[in-house]
Amino acid sequence: MKIAVISDMHLGYKSGTEREEDAFKQAEEAIDKSIDEDVDLILLPGDIFDEKTPSQETWSKALKILKKPLIETKKEVEIKETIKGKEKLSKSSVPVVAIHGTHERRSKGYVNPMEMLEDMGYLIHLHCDKTILKINGEEIAVHGMSGVPEEYADKVLEKYNPEPVEKMPNIFMFHQSLEEYIYDPENTFIKINDLPKGFDLYIDGHIHWHNVLEDKGKTILFPGSTVTTQMRKIEAEKEKGFYIIDTNPEKNKIDSKWNIDFIPLKKQRPFEFIEIETNEEKASEIIERTREKIREKLREIEEKSESEMKPMLKVKLKGKIPETQEMNMDKKEIKEGFNAIIKIDKDYEAKGLRKQIESLRKSQREKKSIRQKGMEKLKEMLEETDYNSMEPEILINMLSNKDATEVVKEIMKNREKIEKKEETKKKEKVKSKVKTLKDF
Repeated sequence: MKIAVISDMHLGYKSGTEREEDAFKQAEEAIDKSIDEDVDLILLPGDIFDEKTPSQETWSKALKILKKPLIETKKEVEIKETIKGKEKLSKSSVPVVAIHGTHERRSKGYVNPMEMLEDMGYLIHLHCDKTILKINGEEIAVHGMSGVPEEYADKVLEKYNPEPVEKMPNIFMFHQSLEEYIYDPENTFIKINDLPKGFDLYIDGHIHWHNVLEDKGKTILFPGSTVTTQMRKIEAEKEKGFYIIDTNPEKNKIDSKWNIDFIPLKKQRPFEFIEIETNEEKASEIIERTREKIREKLREIEEKSESEMKPMLKVKLKGKIPETQEMNMDKKEIKEGFNAIIKIDKDYEAKGLRKQIESLRKSQREKKSIRQKGMEKLKEMLEETDYNSMEPEILINMLSNKDATEVVKEIMKNREKIEKKEETKKKEKVKSKVKTLKDF
């Protein structure tokens, strides 16, 4: 069986800018190439859309791309098992199985874009669920946990506790950060040892650079994104694309159980990362040195790239600069005259400002930590009351961004709903407060 894995398309990314077509062009190329390769199944491990409520324009373009597997009529497909009793897809098209990611996740009670696509018959959407497919006589079980808040991921995995189905290949898809590969002292992520045991392959969306590796006895595939969004150095070093997996060991030419090939995209916008080390030079000297480096990179891109798309450059300035020169560092002056999309980050230490910068960073970290603690406390308090008509995340954002009077008005709009729930609860027997998997 041949399987295409296409992740983090971020359809709708940079809408309204000169980059608004990038995500659509590259997603379409990935889908087209998958069909050209005659794949039997397409897996989408989350963040297919860039927003949880895509615009009409984004939906229109996305549906034209995502309907392509449906028009293929070369397969014999049977959905042998799916827990949620989903409607059957076409019995002859290329089936698509997906999970939603962090960009698509919506609060409880609201439909997310992947659920809408499932309702329209475009795909099978999984969240703490599995589906067993029989395609051209071969069976496969695909298990999936859609993106959940990082602080709950370990608990959801523990409750879900998926187990491989015997006598067939088993794939586990998820969309979370893994502690071993994402460093962030402010957050706690799941670890590889937290993943369920016994699966042939683990596929993790969310991380935007591609890789396949063996770690702690598990084969883990990071498909990466099909479009550059984060402009990190590693994204300049690794091409954008998708993977094709061949589960038939008879066709393999290597010793691994499955053949896993990365397919780069040709239509991707060229992207280069530039680091400039400063050493107490004048601002004018740093600007000229940076501009010369940009010219050099653009010449390299022109020589090696066949793309007609305007290139992107990320310039990172780091090191030391005299305090008197700090205000003279004009980003516009660096970018002027270049036919490229240029982003500049300044991370240098100005004399006399180092302690202030560190103090600001520390303050920001503490602020984030306080917010997280506040969120946990608010959720705790709300769970102890009968108030459950508004998600804690929505409430705390309102408290952060709106006047208290406006917040009260918003809450009062739900008063009738709350009162009805309280009346119902009085009539019912006391029920368990333990959350189900669908609450995440």
